[in-house]
Amino acid sequence: MQRPSRELRRTLIGREYAVTRPDGTREAHEVSPQELPDLLATAFGITLSAADARALVAFHER
Repeated sequence: MQRPSRELRRTLIGREYAVTRPDGTREAHEVSPQELPDLLATAFGITLSAADARALVAFHER
């Protein structure tokens, strides 16, 4: 998923979260399965139900 803005572009591909700035600099790191629901909420504005958050974590723990 992606969330662009004037200041930066946030991307989450699998478990790799990256922030790219207009000058092309990029910071990326892998997120743990347990961090994914909070990251979706804070970085992308997507709040999951408790059941969906558990399913997401379980999927990425495989």
